[in-house]
Amino acid sequence: MVPAVSELRGDRPLVAVFGAMADKDVAGMFERLRPLRATMVFTQASSPRAMTAVDLARRWGYDGRAISSLPDALGAARVLAGNDGMVLVCGSIYLVGDVLSLIGPGPGE
Repeated sequence: MVPAVSELRGDRPLVAVFGAMADKDVAGMFERLRPLRATMVFTQASSPRAMTAVDLARRWGYDGRAISSLPDALGAARVLAGNDGMVLVCGSIYLVGDVLSLIGPGPGE
């Protein structure tokens, strides 16, 4: 994933909105994300198994933002990315599903 995101990103700012389930290898996911040097916004999926945004930010260890509300996290990510930046939603497939429910179907769907 990291090479593909890096290629798409180019020199643009990147903000990652991340959420994961409490029973997953969050440390391993973070290890793969760190090379992106993205601004991190931690949130949580609607699943009761989701790790809290605060716990995720704590585990990240530095400069991560914890925003429990997914709509607020997405809004903050868009502002942080600016007009030229990218927002990457990653971590849990449940989080991605929640985001798709919020933003609606894409073009042609």
